[in-house]
Amino acid sequence: MHINFLVLLFFLITLSSPVNSKGDSASELNRRFLEAEECAAALRQNPHAMKYRDKWEQCIEKYQGVYRKNP
Repeated sequence: MHINFLVLLFFLITLSSPVNSKGDSASELNRRFLEAEECAAALRQNPHAMKYRDKWEQCIEKYQGVYRKNP
């Protein structure tokens, strides 16, 4: 009886744990990727801002954030 309880407890714990431990769904990753794409597109439309490294780095960081979550 005690072993049955432990087996049941084990399965309940393992089945209730999230499969994706990072917590980001595909739709969330897609949204973040599109946000990075919009950042880059907006930057390409602004010749003045294109001259500055920090503006590019902001967009690059958004792409890297998506990559870090789902390489």
